[in-house]
Amino acid sequence: MSMPTIDLPEIDFQDALSNILGSIALGEAGLAHILNTEGMKIQNVIAINNVTIDDLYAVNDSITSIVQGAANIEAAMHVKLNAVISHITPPPAAPGILEQAPATVAADMLFYGGPINRASVESVTFVQGTVVPPTALGSWDASAAQDGSVIAWYEQGTSLGLYNVYFSSEGGVRGNPDSRNMFAECINLKTIDFTHFDTVGVTNMDNMFYNASQLVSVDVSGFDTQQVTDMAGMFYGTAALSTVDLSNFNTSQVTTMAGMFQGSGVSALNFSSFDTSNVTTMARMFYLANHLTSLDLGTFNTEKVTDMSFMFSDTTSLNTLIINSFDTSQVTTMAGMFQRTALTSLDLGFFNTENLLSMDHMFYQSSQLAMIDVSNFDVTHVTNMNMAFQGTSSLLTLDLRHWSTPTASHINIFQGTNGSIRIYVNSAFDQNFFIGTELPPDHQIIVVP
Repeated sequence: MSMPTIDLPEIDFQDALSNILGSIALGEAGLAHILNTEGMKIQNVIAINNVTIDDLYAVNDSITSIVQGAANIEAAMHVKLNAVISHITPPPAAPGILEQAPATVAADMLFYGGPINRASVESVTFVQGTVVPPTALGSWDASAAQDGSVIAWYEQGTSLGLYNVYFSSEGGVRGNPDSRNMFAECINLKTIDFTHFDTVGVTNMDNMFYNASQLVSVDVSGFDTQQVTDMAGMFYGTAALSTVDLSNFNTSQVTTMAGMFQGSGVSALNFSSFDTSNVTTMARMFYLANHLTSLDLGTFNTEKVTDMSFMFSDTTSLNTLIINSFDTSQVTTMAGMFQRTALTSLDLGFFNTENLLSMDHMFYQSSQLAMIDVSNFDVTHVTNMNMAFQGTSSLLTLDLRHWSTPTASHINIFQGTNGSIRIYVNSAFDQNFFIGTELPPDHQIIVVP
């Protein structure tokens, strides 16, 4: 005869503990009923007329046996309860929320209300627990609520006048919803340990590491950015920073990335996780990021972007740029967009410029550019073309055959271009446009019917 098969539901560890606690509770209820019944038995026996002493002894023996059995069961349930309790972990303490940094900061301003200024901070560490060590030179309340939920202290750094700062809370430290300027102007800050820090609920990271020019590395891979709307200037001026991991960034709510990497020392960036569908400005996003050699922005959604001014300006090492996904239909300014890059060619034939107003300095002094395709540009609404192609000394041809005659200001638009440049225009193009544009002596204007 085979053993019976019992189908048991699949439960996890926490459900198993709950079931055991439930069984203990039921067992305790059962024992309570048994003891209550035995008590009623005593009352009923005593109330009987002519009860004998032998009767009372017999009842007592019966009740004693049952109570001893109940006590044994209670002892077993007590062992079971202790075993369950040993596996139950108390809920973690809630993180303390850091106070908000000022809207405007300077290197000589006090760091989060403490006794030292921002320029004196050498390292920042977020820790769990609020015990201030005896080595601390001073401590203060750095919580948003000023209730002691975040305690900061500082210790001597590697040299006189520099300090290591610690922020602590029982449940770890949480960034203020407005975390702008968090480490801004900490010009001697070299390291940050975010192990016990989170950004749940943070909406503003504007200028978060602004001008932290000595910051060598920063691990932001654990940042929760799903509610962030502002990343403008986030890594501005982080000149010593060579790389940053953005792979876990959720940027679906971000509306501005203006100056996000301006002046940063990063040499490579991976934007594969970026959702830029709500971004309206990318002005100066990579301005002066002159260690970047290549950028793949092929996944960027720019359908809402209106400002791309100086976006790649002064990326003097940039020689590879992928922007084939760009939707520029809402862009009104491309001023200085490709100024002083190391690019040798730019195919912008797919750019929609129907709303473009400004393209001044657009390719200014990008002296290695040998090919620029702007053949399909709609320049009807452009009002400023000043110095747009000035200094593009490698540019041999420029196809303007599909352009209407611009009415925009165009001072020195061709100054410093290649001496043999050939410019192709259509027969309706008014060549008076070229007067005062500083075209080189040997240029050629070729009219194509």
